[in-house]
Amino acid sequence: MLYTKLDVSKDTKYICYGAGNNATKLLEVLEKKDLLNRALFFVDNNKELHNTNIKYGEFCYSIYPIEKLNENPDAIVIITPWQSDEIVKEIKKQNTVKYYMTLNEFIAFINIKECFAENYSINTRFIVLNTPSYGNLGDHAIVIAQRDFLEKYFTNEIIEINDFSCTWGMSCIKEHVNDNDIIIITGGGNLGSIWGYLTENILNTIEDFPNNNIIIFPQSPYYEPNEIGEELLHTSQIIFAKHNNLLICVRDNDSYKRTRDYFPESEYLLVPDIVLSLKYDISSSRNGIGICLRDDKEGVLSNEEHKMVYNIVERHSNNVVYKELMINEYDKEVKYIEELTEDMIKSFARLKCVITDRLHGMVFSVITGTPCIVIDNSYKKTSSLYFTWLSKNDNIIFIDEISEEIINEAIIDVLKKKPIVYNVDSIQPYYNELIEYISELVGMKNND
Repeated sequence: MLYTKLDVSKDTKYICYGAGNNATKLLEVLEKKDLLNRALFFVDNNKELHNTNIKYGEFCYSIYPIEKLNENPDAIVIITPWQSDEIVKEIKKQNTVKYYMTLNEFIAFINIKECFAENYSINTRFIVLNTPSYGNLGDHAIVIAQRDFLEKYFTNEIIEINDFSCTWGMSCIKEHVNDNDIIIITGGGNLGSIWGYLTENILNTIEDFPNNNIIIFPQSPYYEPNEIGEELLHTSQIIFAKHNNLLICVRDNDSYKRTRDYFPESEYLLVPDIVLSLKYDISSSRNGIGICLRDDKEGVLSNEEHKMVYNIVERHSNNVVYKELMINEYDKEVKYIEELTEDMIKSFARLKCVITDRLHGMVFSVITGTPCIVIDNSYKKTSSLYFTWLSKNDNIIFIDEISEEIINEAIIDVLKKKPIVYNVDSIQPYYNELIEYISELVGMKNND
């Protein structure tokens, strides 16, 4: 249970329920937030653990029976096991316990409180929701570009809250958002049934903020033609239709057509992927061929085709550089992940060329002036973005068939191409409608 108005002061104390596998995870969170000295002790149902200790650095925490909770009724009880329903029942039997929450709720609660701690304002703010807590560097590039875009054209405060905190702490977010704020839902490829849990966050946001203007930044909506996709689409249509101040931005022509069919009652704009609004200096020294291929449900290449691509590339270069845009970094600070993202983009600028089936592998190549070969993804968002905005870029070779001969010829051709400076000014006019839309909203709210 997330207590949204709970005042977390320097005197707040915590009791940890569960001394098992997740105990260390909780202590890591408390350490990260400099709260280890506020944890009193652990309680656990395992009698064998009673009167033993958990050591963590310089701290040592005793483990007691659950009845010990009654001695500290004002402390917040944090439940560490993932399966918490039965534990909640046990806690409720201790009549003096006032506050309890799961570990995930606690992490979200603390993160949200930090986001809003110094940002209370009656002025219009941009509340950017569903930023990635996962390690997709393409999606982190979207966040960097969104922030750059908003800061370039507007002076309003920007508050960013990740998908994890949206999933586990939406009721807490609601307590801090004013009707005057503009909600921005992070762009990408997460509206639809492919990555359904992120769509659930989007739907919850639209339902929970009926009085706010909501803008979904450039997306590639796609609901699969199966039972799960059709059911989620039906739910999405009901929720979208009820919101009177919703703008859906889509980043390619196919997405525009689908959105028109999916959500005929909503307002929508065709806007380039927001990362295309960035520009990076190209490197004067380039070496090697980069391979940046998917290994998830959006990929279309079989294991054999992956191996074939690697083998062909290795025939053409003794410096093959493997670029993985999905990294296993979940608990790192945003600044650290964004530094990795910036480094990844700049590393594209040091390559002679890239072969990729990732949308942002293509986009990173474009904004760094790097010649690239592009293979499509499962629902063709990459090809649609290419044909909508980038088909006149001579440094992109798009291939829609996979064979040894086709890949080999494409590599021969792409190695003949020279790096070109990305002309961001050529795509800038296509953001103007979005800029004007937001400007009108900000102007209206400032006059209220």
